[in-house]
Amino acid sequence: MEFTAIDFENATAQRHTICQIGLVVFDTEKPGKVIGKLDILVQPPNNEYGWRQSLIHGIKAGHTINKPTFAEIWPKIKLYIENRLLIAHNGNSFDFVALRKTLIHYGLEVPDFQTADTYRLYKKGLKPLCEEHEIPLNHHDACSDAYACGILYCKWLEEQKRIEEEKLKALVEGNPFSALSASRKITIESNFPQDLLQVDGITPKEIFFNADGITSNEQELTEEEQEYIDRQ
Repeated sequence: MEFTAIDFENATAQRHTICQIGLVVFDTEKPGKVIGKLDILVQPPNNEYGWRQSLIHGIKAGHTINKPTFAEIWPKIKLYIENRLLIAHNGNSFDFVALRKTLIHYGLEVPDFQTADTYRLYKKGLKPLCEEHEIPLNHHDACSDAYACGILYCKWLEEQKRIEEEKLKALVEGNPFSALSASRKITIESNFPQDLLQVDGITPKEIFFNADGITSNEQELTEEEQEYIDRQ
């Protein structure tokens, strides 16, 4: 399974003014393995920048004066977005919104994709998380931010896998009705009288449960057991 970690930098406070795109494709079968990266500067509408945004990411009009617009590079990046799982840090509030609004601004169809927000998963900012997990970060560089949130998502997946394995282990060790096999043998006391239980060494009785919780008696009744039942 693959997912695409994304990050966008905007030229102004308007969500449709993307000026840098960072895409990093990860392989979840090999946590942390990067399949491919894209780091692209794009010219925002009218190549206009707000000074606050330039102060944050360092990108100015001179950097993108000769760069393609988002609409021009969309065919190149669509492959990594359409029908993909997209990961972004604070994506629900910014990156996923910016992607949709930019596509609409240029009259492009918004494709289907799934999303996961690492800010929602960790409830911390990207910079402190990278410090905590020792992930290299050039903050507010789109490709660096995308890589960092992708690594964080891989770590989250690994932690969820570990938790589920521990739960399953506890279930197996503490519960005889384990779902790991279609049938688990347990030993219970028989309803037969104690004197009858001694016949042919039947002590105690073995009962089997299948995956549906239906009991079945694997052992044939002895003649003495059948005679006792017939007398009741």
